[in-house]
Amino acid sequence: MRVAVVGGGPAGLVAARELASSGFEVTVFEEDEVIGRPEHCAGLYSVSGLRRIAGLERRFLLNAIRGAVFTSVRGSTFELRFPHPVAVVADREELDRHLAEQALSAGAEIRLGTGVVGVRRGMRHSVVTKEGSSEFDAVIVAEGMSRRLTRSLFGDPFGRPPLPIAQFLISHHGLERDKVYVWFERYLDEYFSYAVPIDEELARVGLACRRNVMELARRFLKERFPEARVLGHYVHSIWLDGPASVGLDGSVVLVGDCAGQNKPLTGGGVVVGGLCALAAARHVAVLLNEVRDGTYRRLVRGIYRDLNWTKRFRDWASRRIDPSDVVELAAEAGLDDVLRRVGDMDMHFRTLLMSLPNPRGLMFLAGLIRSLLL
Repeated sequence: MRVAVVGGGPAGLVAARELASSGFEVTVFEEDEVIGRPEHCAGLYSVSGLRRIAGLERRFLLNAIRGAVFTSVRGSTFELRFPHPVAVVADREELDRHLAEQALSAGAEIRLGTGVVGVRRGMRHSVVTKEGSSEFDAVIVAEGMSRRLTRSLFGDPFGRPPLPIAQFLISHHGLERDKVYVWFERYLDEYFSYAVPIDEELARVGLACRRNVMELARRFLKERFPEARVLGHYVHSIWLDGPASVGLDGSVVLVGDCAGQNKPLTGGGVVVGGLCALAAARHVAVLLNEVRDGTYRRLVRGIYRDLNWTKRFRDWASRRIDPSDVVELAAEAGLDDVLRRVGDMDMHFRTLLMSLPNPRGLMFLAGLIRSLLL
């Protein structure tokens, strides 16, 4: 039986690898000529999550992260420090190539420079490219943030555009290489500015906002990194508004960025999308082998619950709580000790819930309540 995967990013390649390993005839359609390009990512991934979807290989690992520093508008800081690496900075192009090689070794075919212009549903589905059409028993759409096929197949499940983000590669960052940095800026309301060191010399830095993203990104660089040299930049987009409820059933499914499988606090989607891709591949295998639907929806229930509740909490808190208060209250309560034990980079609402039922968590919660009442 034949399965088409539309998109050669991490989510699509993970799904292709899993299905090819299960004996299916898998074809990946990738519109770009080179896997992993263009790079649209800060490259920061949890160790546990990356191990599950790709393994940990020296070829794509650039840096190990043991901590994070959050800085409020007022200049107060909250620092997390771990005794061992909890995240890695990866070379995204090498990571994608690694996943592509895994998929190829499992037996998948990857067609580069082959964009899909349409999918026609039927007893078997027609995947249409400029060169013609081919028939498949199932289609996994992993087209990324463009969502052109997603809209043609499922309508618009999101209702608003993603958030523009500008990222720069800089040298002479002057930061500790084993920490990531987050600043809450007065001029940013939906997101924050950040720095992810690659080594002692290089770092990826950026921010996201609805308007004037490049203008504000340059202001951020001037204020935070006045001595840095800019070596390159790009503008892309991230998604913070939770996953789509469609594309989880039947023989045409969505996975990755086009499904909104991104963390609502950071927009990161490689690990979450990869975990969902594992579920999507299992779903397609069960559907085609056993004619049994619903596997995908069941397997991602826990992930979707965390993403949706994180979004609800973020929307509620953004209207009522100053992020600077959160940073300062976390530092005062000693919440770093709690987060070292229960923190999960990929499941944010779960981390929040597990942080509260202890003295430090209750102290933090009491401080938030006081700030709401003032």
